[in-house]
Order: sequence, then C-alpha cells, then structure tokens
Amino acid sequence: MKVKICGITNIEDALYCVECGADALGFMLYKGSKRYIDIFTAQNILKEVSPFTMKIGVFVNEKPRIVNLIAEELGLNAVQLHGDETPQVTDDINFPIIKAFRTNKNFDFANVERFQGITPMFDSDPASVVMNKSFGLNEKELKAGRYGEGSRDTGVRKGGKRSLSSELESSRTLSSKLSVGSSRKNISNSDVKGSKKGSGSNEIKGNNFGGTGKTFDWNIIPEEYRRYSIIAGGIGINNIERLIKEINPAAIDLSSSLESHPGKKDHLKVKTFFEKLNEIKGK
Repeated sequence: MKVKICGITNIEDALYCVECGADALGFMLYKGSKRYIDIFTAQNILKEVSPFTMKIGVFVNEKPRIVNLIAEELGLNAVQLHGDETPQVTDDINFPIIKAFRTNKNFDFANVERFQGITPMFDSDPASVVMNKSFGLNEKELKAGRYGEGSRDTGVRKGGKRSLSSELESSRTLSSKLSVGSSRKNISNSDVKGSKKGSGSNEIKGNNFGGTGKTFDWNIIPEEYRRYSIIAGGIGINNIERLIKEINPAAIDLSSSLESHPGKKDHLKVKTFFEKLNEIKGK
C-alpha cells in the first residue's frame, strides 16, 4: 500500500514526509484551497524533492489545456482532479489521472465506469457542497512561471499521453506507485472511469475544495475496486490498521490528520503515523 501526503506547501514538510516514507506528495494548485500554492512555490519545492518520489498536482474544474501546461512545466508525474470534471475533460488531459469521487451510501459505483484510464480516489461526501466555481491558474500566471530556456524535457509525446516512467526510466518501482501504470491509457485490465454526477472530491466546505478530514463507510466500496483505488478522508493513526484489514487499498491519501494547521505538517504526527504503519506492516 502506497502513501500520498497532500497539501504540501513548503520544502521542509516535503522533505520530512519523504524521509519518513511518503511515496507521493500532493500540491494544491486550486486557488480556493487553504493549502493553495502558486507555481513559483511549487517549482521551488519540487526541485528539492527526490526524483523517486511521485509529484501530483491537484486541480479543480480547470481547463484541460491549463492542466497540461502546468503539469508539463512542473514536471508532474500525475494530476488529481477534484471537481465536476467530465469524461470529455479527462480525455483531453495528457497526464495520468487520479479522479476523486465523493462517496456515501447512495453513491452509484457504476458512475466510476464512465471514465476511462483513471485511478479512482474514494473520499467522504460533505453534507454541504458548493461547486462549479473555478479558482484555477490563468494563462498569464502560467506564462509568468515558465522555466525559460533551461526548461527540462517532461516526457510528453507529441500528440500522445505522458508516461509516468518517462522521467525515471531506471526505476522499476515507479510504475506501480499509487497503482498508476506507465500510461494513463494503460493502467490495468480494469480501467476505471467516472461521471459528473459521481465525480468530485474530499473537501468542499463553503467554497473550499480539498479535504473534509472525515471518514466514510469504506465497506460500501465494491470488492473489485479496492485493489487499485486510493482511499482518502479522515485517515490517521487511529484507524489505519482497521482500513488495511477491512479494505487494504492500493494507496491512501492523507492531509489534515497530519497537520498542525492547514498547510503546515506536524512533524511529530507524520513520524508517529509512519511508525504505526511500519508496525502494522511488520506483523
């Protein structure tokens, strides 16, 4: 089981999370989030992170063209979508996709089948949802954040999809991280999809997208989804053992449970969580 820690806003937290055992780091590129960072900050953090760590940008209702440009500029391994994105939107994105679904007892998992080639993230469904307002990066900001002449090759093939392993061809383990394959169109025999009705995120309080910090009944997730899905929402030291025993997902996503306040990780909480996780794995 892989571990993604989201809401990274500074170099210190990024490096510490990786040191403790995080397989992936998530960066909120949605302006409406309390954990939002601009592309300049993201660039400064990413250049310090090991190339063997997955870097994932989180977007909400952003235009596919902008998602592609930002992901290319930052050298992201994958993008995570937390809004009302439709299958048509994801088809226009050239990077591996993690799609979040707000999940409750009434959620129709058949909705997941409408998306192709994405990795599903199942998260709690907040009672109050405010949607359809985008606070994404505009093109002017994006152009201002260009790398310039020193821009690196991000492995995007002309007219094609970006490979997760393009930057790390020597790493045999990268393609298995977070259950995302070498290409978002070739993830597994059980490629999953989503729908506007069922799509969404683990957030939304007022105008905020990105992390309720609340759990949901994991057992409603059909057996066939569990082995390649990501679980988010209120995961922490008090329930990680139960989650592994009951569901054993491909990956988990944590944010608020490891924070001292939004956007700042509590290093003791991070350390304690990974100590507990390693203890469970050692049993």
